[in-house]
Amino acid sequence: MLIQKRDNSQKNQLFIIATPIGNAEDISNLALKTIGECDFIICEDSRVSYKLLNKYNIKKPIEILNNFNEKKAINNILEKITKVKSVVLISDAGCPLINDPGYLLIRECIEKHIYIECISINCAYLNAAILSGFPTNKINFHGFISKKAEEQYNEIMLLETKTNHSFYITPHIILKFLKNMIDKDLKNLNIMVARELTKNFQTLYWGSILELYEYFEKNPQEIKGEFVIVFYLKEPIVSFDILEVNKLYNALKKLYNDKEIIKIISNILNIKKSIVYQLIKGKKE
Repeated sequence: MLIQKRDNSQKNQLFIIATPIGNAEDISNLALKTIGECDFIICEDSRVSYKLLNKYNIKKPIEILNNFNEKKAINNILEKITKVKSVVLISDAGCPLINDPGYLLIRECIEKHIYIECISINCAYLNAAILSGFPTNKINFHGFISKKAEEQYNEIMLLETKTNHSFYITPHIILKFLKNMIDKDLKNLNIMVARELTKNFQTLYWGSILELYEYFEKNPQEIKGEFVIVFYLKEPIVSFDILEVNKLYNALKKLYNDKEIIKIISNILNIKKSIVYQLIKGKKE
C-alpha cells in the first residue's frame, strides 16, 4: 500500500497542469506561477508549447514526451526529475493524460514515490483519474456510489473492463463500502482513493481493498472530507454474456412484465436477480 500526503516542500515533484484549449488567457495564476518556478517542462510538442510560454515570457528547458517516444523517454525523464525540485507536465491543449501521453510516467512516479499533483484541473474525478496510475485512454464517471450494499456490489461488478472508473463516496459510508467489497470476495482488487483533492489535506491512497479497509479502520481521523474512489478492471469480476441477457430481454419483453423477465433470465443464466435488474434498468435509461 502507498500513501502520498500533500507536501510542496519536498524535492522531486511532478505537477500535471491543464493548459488553455483555445484562449491563451484561460489559464490560472497558480498554473503560471508553478510553470515559472519549475526546473523543466515536459510537453508533447515544443513548437505548440512555446507559443503559450512566450506569451507569458516563461523560459524553461523542455523535454518531449509524446505517443511516439513515451516508452523510450520515460527513464531519462525520471532520472532528471530525481535531480531537481519540481517539474511540470503539460499537453498541447487541455488536460494531460486525457487521450494524451503521460499515464506511463505517472505510474512510474507513483512506484518511485515521486510526489504528483494536479493544477488547474478543476474537477475532482478527473484529478483522481489522472493521479490514479491507471490507464486514462478511456474514463467513466459514475457519480456517488450507492448507499445500499447490494447495489454497491452490482455497480462494481458491472464495470466495463480496461476503463478508468471514478465514483464519489461520502466519508460516513466508505468503511462500510470497503467491508462490503471484502465480504463479496473483492479484497484483493487494487484501487485508488483520493481525499480532499487540491486542498491542504490532500491524500492519495493506493492499494488493495483489504489494505485500505484495514488502514482506515486504524486511522479513522482520516475519514473526513471529500473522497473519490478509482477502479480499473483488467478482467470482469463475474463472467457472463451481457449480449445473451439483452437477447433474452428483447425476446421476453412482449410476453412478460419486467419482474417476471428478471426471474426468468436469472434462472436461465444463473445470475442474481439484482444483477439482471441493474442490466435491464441500464437499458431503459
